Amino acid sequence: MYDEKNEQPAKVNSTDLNEDLGQIEYLFSDKTGTLTENEMLFKHFCINGDIYEEKYGDIFNLNSQTIKSITNPKIFRLLEALTVCHTVQVDKTSSEKYNASSPDELSFIKFCFNLGILYEGDVFDKTKNIFNRRVVYNIKDETFEKKYEIMYILEFDSVRKRMSIIVKNESNEYFLYCKGADSSIAPRCSCKTFSLYEDSLKEFSEKGWRTLVIAYKPLSKSEYLSYSQMLDQANSDILNKEEKLDKCYDLIESNLKIIGVTSVEDRLQEDVEGTLFALRQAGIKIWILTGDKLETAVNISDSCKHFSREMFKFVLKNLKTTTEVEENFTIINEQMKSSGKQSYALIIDGVSLETITLNKNQNDFRSIAVKCDAVLCCRMSPSQKANIVSLIKNSKERPMTAAIGDGANDVSMIQEAHVGIGIYGKEGRNAARSADFSFSKFKYLKRAFLVHGYLYYTRIAVLVLYFFYKNFVFSVCQTYYGFWNAFSSTSVFSSLYISIFNLILSSVPPFIIALFEQQKNVKDLEQTPFFYRSIRKNKPLSALQFLKWNIIAVWHSLSCFFIPLGVCQINSVLLNDGKNFGNYEFGTLIVTNIFIVIHLKIFLIWKYQNIFALFSYLMSILGFLLSCFLLSGFILPFPLTLFTENQALYFGIFVLFSSGSIWFTIILSSVVSILPDLVLIIIENLMEKVKLNKFAKKEIFIESNRAKSPNTTVENFSLYSIGMERSIASFESSNDLSSTYMIKRNSTLNSSRAFNLKSRRISPIDTLSQSII
Repeated sequence: MYDEKNEQPAKVNSTDLNEDLGQIEYLFSDKTGTLTENEMLFKHFCINGDIYEEKYGDIFNLNSQTIKSITNPKIFRLLEALTVCHTVQVDKTSSEKYNASSPDELSFIKFCFNLGILYEGDVFDKTKNIFNRRVVYNIKDETFEKKYEIMYILEFDSVRKRMSIIVKNESNEYFLYCKGADSSIAPRCSCKTFSLYEDSLKEFSEKGWRTLVIAYKPLSKSEYLSYSQMLDQANSDILNKEEKLDKCYDLIESNLKIIGVTSVEDRLQEDVEGTLFALRQAGIKIWILTGDKLETAVNISDSCKHFSREMFKFVLKNLKTTTEVEENFTIINEQMKSSGKQSYALIIDGVSLETITLNKNQNDFRSIAVKCDAVLCCRMSPSQKANIVSLIKNSKERPMTAAIGDGANDVSMIQEAHVGIGIYGKEGRNAARSADFSFSKFKYLKRAFLVHGYLYYTRIAVLVLYFFYKNFVFSVCQTYYGFWNAFSSTSVFSSLYISIFNLILSSVPPFIIALFEQQKNVKDLEQTPFFYRSIRKNKPLSALQFLKWNIIAVWHSLSCFFIPLGVCQINSVLLNDGKNFGNYEFGTLIVTNIFIVIHLKIFLIWKYQNIFALFSYLMSILGFLLSCFLLSGFILPFPLTLFTENQALYFGIFVLFSSGSIWFTIILSSVVSILPDLVLIIIENLMEKVKLNKFAKKEIFIESNRAKSPNTTVENFSLYSIGMERSIASFESSNDLSSTYMIKRNSTLNSSRAFNLKSRRISPIDTLSQSII
């Protein structure tokens, strides 16, 4: 999990959550910078419906395949906005000249640089006490410089989803330049103007590109002075600063004129597709929560195989009333009931989620979402991300959740989840610092969950079960002895053995196994996600497992106590000198049996035998020999005699182990005790192989049928009947081979309908990804 390219190791901020990595049921992931590289490449831009791209330092019109001049007023206005409206810093001493907190802005600056427009940074003018933004233009073998006085910067925030700058050019003209998401800019422009860009926005988004709308507004001097006064008053109000600034920004960023729309490509990180597929095989449900457009988010989800072909996609978009929400939920529930084991995916936008939240429909939404194998939430604010995590985290089932992100807007989501994971991204280290675990690439999540999560959890599970087991074996023998001593205070064990049993005789192997045990090979864990399924929902620490270990503990205690007791009752003269057994000799024999049996038990369950395992056995044997032979071989002065029962143990161990009958009894007890464990291990291994074969066959079946499965997308069921005939007509040319889907409609939406997808598709009014691919 070490990133050699960035020389960045993984980091653990919370060491008490290691075993939780093996219990994850839901993973909530950001998109930009988490699934993608966050290295933006400028692709196209659109002005009044015409799409342009940059090639070899020139601008080409994609529609007419002609070169356009940069001096074209509309194109120049867009390029001017891109070079002025940003927060990029210039560092001339560094190999990388431009430093940007936003990769989008950096791509804009590099795009303009390729066209000969160079941003040279901000220079402070002492005479005017203001910063000048310097831009050098190299156009048609002519070089000139322009300076823009920065009057105000209205910084970006995740609620407004836009940023603006007020500048004054060399002609003393004031302009407001604004860029942001289309959902944020569109309501602030005329509908007639924005309609020219809707097709381009959809085209860019369906290619998986990030889009931004660039707008501007010329300001008169009086308007600027009025805005300046408002902003100064808002900034000076300590108590209500944020609220007043929001009102100011809302007023200033109004009546905008669209300059154009830009698109940038953000490539997927390495092995994102394989990581998501492996996590889904491991039984982890993956939710992607992003602020991007729905079309962009869907395209990325398809690219990284977040959605698989066999999934039936439900799309809830722009639901603004309770009636719409309830109608859609009713039909979705009916569809799920009628389709049996069909795999589902849910796509929902922030507007619909806000409506669901305001109308208290969260429980209905959750009941639908948890039945889906993949969920995509787009146009999400940071608070909505956290609310979604909380909704699932606090559900009745109380599933273990994890959240992963790379930016400051993901911090609330990361902190809300049980396990927070931060990516060292290009938008700062806020997410990595606030997370429990952090690393530089999304692909390391596979190893973190499937390998480290499995190993940590199985180690702690074995430690807990073994601790209860060994103490149960030791303690229950004292209960058996009560039937022969009339339940008096006499103990079958010496106080010495009671004191050192957990401290010396049985402490080192559990400690070492909790550090180094690997029940499965690391490569097998990465290649076979089924193993992760076997430990989810606390299966290794379930009541059944606890009962199994207790039954084994009872059997071992019976063997360790009653076999020596039976031998003594048949012939009490077991010692070479012809003397009978005493209480201390009998107790020492039982302790020896228990010591050997519990170490044989840990030897059998210890799958990763290594030098450390050998060391732990040697340490336990050494502890046993020292405690038994040293304390039995010397006459100790007071108060040390308290440990030797007033010298009652003196030389007893030597006499005991000099008898062949005693050795036979120890071997018999050990063999009888451990035989059921061997049989049980063989049975469990056979059952695991059977389950692995079933899992492999299931995956092969899914893969073989994936190409045949319809990729069906249905959007806003409650609106379905309005444009049904019009939608079907546009898809009748399909030759897809797929099955029939029944969409049952409730009473408010007419009768139920069935459509054979061989000739007709279940299509939304505004379909995503052409429904069936």
